[in-house]
Amino acid sequence: MSAAAMHRGRPRSEEADRAIVAAALDVLIDVGAAGFTVEAVAARAGVGKSTIYRRFDGSHDLLAEALSTLNDDLPSPPAGVPVREALIAIVEGIRERSGEGRSDRCLPQVLSQAHLNPDLFEIYYERVVLVRRERVRAVLRAGVERGEVRDDIDLDLLVSLFTSPMISLMMMTPLSQRRVDDTTAASIVDAVLGGVGVR
Repeated sequence: MSAAAMHRGRPRSEEADRAIVAAALDVLIDVGAAGFTVEAVAARAGVGKSTIYRRFDGSHDLLAEALSTLNDDLPSPPAGVPVREALIAIVEGIRERSGEGRSDRCLPQVLSQAHLNPDLFEIYYERVVLVRRERVRAVLRAGVERGEVRDDIDLDLLVSLFTSPMISLMMMTPLSQRRVDDTTAASIVDAVLGGVGVR
């Protein structure tokens, strides 16, 4: 909940909160940032504008809070397993979720407006992307501590090396040219570990 909303007291209806957040994401997906308004969200959520303004300081605050929920249902990386197994689970998760969740459907709208609305892209990066990257970074830190991953490579670079190939294959490759199946995640992880794993 935003700071403004906290100062106004607890929301009177959690159901209204969920409806507003879901509607905000759906409006972003349907019309993009340029057409995103409190009025459109209120109509989609079936609430009055005053209900939204009691919780959020306008459309920017509403959109930021809505984007922050995109990782709520993201599964945590497996704990206490070898780094290879944990990374395969993460990369396979990218394949399985690609194009299906609100996050992936919001991304094209955010990217298309990145040059016109850099603040929106910054919000998406901070509230969605960085959270996901930190989960991968935690797995890699554990791998370094256990001697499974080299300790002389920047972890931010390693996060990109493991995750970017699947993102590219799923989101930047035409469906007619896509060659991805349930073995691809292991192939990506093994290819990268061949260079960054401790021998």
